[in-house]
Amino acid sequence: MPGTGPKDFLCITCGKRTKPDRRRFIAGPAYANYRKHFKVFSCKDNDVTCIKCYSQFYRKSYKCQANRYEDNQEESENQLSESEDDYEPPAKKQQKTTSIKSPKIIQLPITSAGKSHSSCCVCKDRKSKFQTLSTENRHKAFLSTGHLLLSGARCCPTHIDSDGSLNEQAILHFKSLSSSSTTFFNKTELLALITDIRSIALKNENLRIDFDNKNTLKDSDFLNLTGITKKKI
Repeated sequence: MPGTGPKDFLCITCGKRTKPDRRRFIAGPAYANYRKHFKVFSCKDNDVTCIKCYSQFYRKSYKCQANRYEDNQEESENQLSESEDDYEPPAKKQQKTTSIKSPKIIQLPITSAGKSHSSCCVCKDRKSKFQTLSTENRHKAFLSTGHLLLSGARCCPTHIDSDGSLNEQAILHFKSLSSSSTTFFNKTELLALITDIRSIALKNENLRIDFDNKNTLKDSDFLNLTGITKKKI
């Protein structure tokens, strides 16, 4: 439950107190090399490292990888020089081109959640097997609560209905939270949010009962709903 965790998160390497945006939880296979490097043999779920210690580890491991790469390059060159003249080296793999995302410089007074992918965006639990919410269901939750769940937000299966959307208990949880913070967007995220909200609005428009347009309802519908016919309206 929220509020039952430790108040202070001390770096397991240097022992300094860490801030929320300057810590990394080292439990799990992703940080196995880090724990092996600092000889951390027993690790708890709440054990963290500060950014400074992790950066030192990263630089050292990067240098080791670079040295191994140079050794492999020298060994490969020696093998090529000793090989026959008709030897053809294997073709190099083409590097995948990645699309460049626009910077997040658009600040809006919208409270967001789901930044951490290692904990539930509703109850902050770290032990469950999480499910990732789809873009449509995240934006539906925003329309219901005013709290925006960020891309990649995950939560426990107990907070999700059969259609993949947040259940009533999770919606009530977000409605009870304060909404005084802000969120930064890039133009792609903002456009996707506006597009999805417009799509949901168009779907709901088809479900509304429009008494101004007489063609949307039959004479029997008017009589059942209002007790009078179209001609008397």
